[in-house]
Amino acid sequence: TKELHMKSIASIMSIMTASLLLWACGNNTPKRIVSEVPIKTEVLGLKLGDVSSENAVETALTKATGKYVLTESQKNGIATVVRAIPTSLEISYGGLSWHYVDVTLDKEKKIAQISIVASFENIERAKEQYNAAVQVFTQKYGQGNIDQEAQNAFWIDDTNSVGLSYMESSAINGEDRSFCTLYYVSRELYTSLEEANIPDV
Repeated sequence: TKELHMKSIASIMSIMTASLLLWACGNNTPKRIVSEVPIKTEVLGLKLGDVSSENAVETALTKATGKYVLTESQKNGIATVVRAIPTSLEISYGGLSWHYVDVTLDKEKKIAQISIVASFENIERAKEQYNAAVQVFTQKYGQGNIDQEAQNAFWIDDTNSVGLSYMESSAINGEDRSFCTLYYVSRELYTSLEEANIPDV
């Protein structure tokens, strides 16, 4: 029940792009809520903006969780995404269980995004996890920016952002799965990744 899904990296990156740009401009959009509480930058032994590698991710997560993790890397444009899967098939974070971690490194190998993912048999379970996590982060950071239609919520301090989303997708074996993702993002590094992927016209 812990299969990986092929579309997760691209899907989460597109959700993050929308979140980072949401309410950035225009007169017909609501004002973005900026958190007075600084967004956490160190998560499970990994720190946004630090130079890292596949081996470093494996070492940090194993130490932070007390559970051995297996890692693999995948290129996504100029970014490298390191996927870390605990051999115990789950880790605990924020009082909830999650199944793997994706760490996005920019071209200089700096950590631009840390995504903690839970995989479920159906969208209802993913939504339950999302709602529970939204409550946890609302208690910590106050009212967030919620987009019900996009199934996304995020908190931002204008330097970093933490967010949650849920979606239906598919595992690498083609099985339908649903996912809840918690992501921490360095806005500067992530925006640079997005700009690098925009074709020259």
